[in-house]
Amino acid sequence: MENIYIARQPILDRELKLYGYELLFRPAAGGSFPDGDTATSAVIWNALNEFGLEQLVDHRKAFVNLTDKFLTEPDLVVLPSQSAVLEMLETTQVSPSLLNGLKLLKQRGFMLALDDYQFQPELAPLLDVSDIVKIDITGLDHERLAQTVNTLKSKGIKVLAEKVETQEEYLTFEQMGFDLYQGYFFAKPATLSRRKLASNRAVALQLISKLQDGETGVKELAELITRDVALSVGILKFANSPANALVRKVDSVQQAIVLLGPAKVRNWSTLLLLARDNDKPNELFRTALYFGRCCEQLAKQAKKDAADSYFTTGLLSVLDAMMDAPLVTLLEQVGIEESLTRAILTHEGDRGEALRAALALYQGSPEDAQFDSIASNELSNIHVAATLWADESLAVVN
Repeated sequence: MENIYIARQPILDRELKLYGYELLFRPAAGGSFPDGDTATSAVIWNALNEFGLEQLVDHRKAFVNLTDKFLTEPDLVVLPSQSAVLEMLETTQVSPSLLNGLKLLKQRGFMLALDDYQFQPELAPLLDVSDIVKIDITGLDHERLAQTVNTLKSKGIKVLAEKVETQEEYLTFEQMGFDLYQGYFFAKPATLSRRKLASNRAVALQLISKLQDGETGVKELAELITRDVALSVGILKFANSPANALVRKVDSVQQAIVLLGPAKVRNWSTLLLLARDNDKPNELFRTALYFGRCCEQLAKQAKKDAADSYFTTGLLSVLDAMMDAPLVTLLEQVGIEESLTRAILTHEGDRGEALRAALALYQGSPEDAQFDSIASNELSNIHVAATLWADESLAVVN
C-alpha cells in the first residue's frame, strides 16, 4: 500500500492565532508535479478521503487552490462549504462562464479568495466576488499597497499578506491593517503522509458515508442501493435469510427497507460494502456482526430507544481493522453523529457503555460486563445468542 502526501501551511489572524491552513499538493516519493487540474483533484480527494478534512485542518478553514475548470464547473467542488475557502489563482481567466460559476459557489455558501494579487487590472472583476484577497507582498510599493489595503477593507474584504518572511515585514504589514498572514516567517508548509486506502475501499467508504446519513429518506436510500447491483442482491439475500424470519418473501430493495427498517438496511449495506473485495479473514466480519448484535440486544433488554444505533456502534467499532486506517479518521469520513463517534472511540454514553460490555463479553470477562443493571445470566444469554446469530449471518455476507 503506497503512501500519499499533502502539505499544509498555517494562516494566522491579527492576534497570530490559527485561522486555517492552505492545503498544497505533494507528489509521492519519486513522483512529479502533474497539471493543475490533476493536482487540485488530488488535494480534494486526499483531504476528504485519505486524511479527513476536519482532522487535517483542526476544524479551521481549509484554503484550496482551484483551477479554472473547477471554478467554471461548480459540481466538481465536493468540499464542504462551511470549511473550505476556494482560492482563485492569479492565472485565472475571467470569462462569463467563470463569473457564473463563482456566483453559484457563493450561493452554496463558499468563501472565495483571490490568490497572489499584485494589482493586476485583468483580475479586477474577481475583487467583486472575493471574501479574502491574498496579496503577494514581494517587492510592492508600500504606499500603493497601503491604499489598496484600505480600499479592499472598505468593501468588507479581508486582506491576507502572503510570503511574509521576516519580523520586520510582519510588523510593517500589521500596521497597514492586514487581517491575515502567511509565510515562512510563521511556518513553512509541512508535508503529511498516510498510507493510501485501496481504491475499492475508498469508494466503499464514500458510499458508506451516504448510507449513514440519517436524513436520507426511504426512496433515496433505495435508489442509492439499487445503483449497485451487487449491493442490491446482498440486501435481498439478507432480507430473505432465516436470520430475519420474515413471513413474506422480499423482492425489492424498497420493500426490504420498509419491512426491516431503514436503520437495519443501512447497517447491513455498510457491512456488505466492507466485505466486498476485502482480503480480511471471515473472523473479522463475524466479530463485527457479534458486536453489532450484542450491542443491539443489550439496548433492547434495557428498553433503550433506537436499538439500531447500538448495532451501528458495534459494527463500526472494528472499522479500522477492516480498512487499515486510523479509526478516528475513518469515522470522520463516514460522517456519523458526534455522540456516536464518542461512543465508539471513548465509550461515552449508553451506546459506549453497551460497546464496553460487549467487548468484555467477547473477551471472556463477563465479570467486567455491566450495562443498565442487566443480570449476569441475561448478559450470558445475550452473548451466546449474539455469537450464534453472527455465525448464521456470516453466510449472508459471503
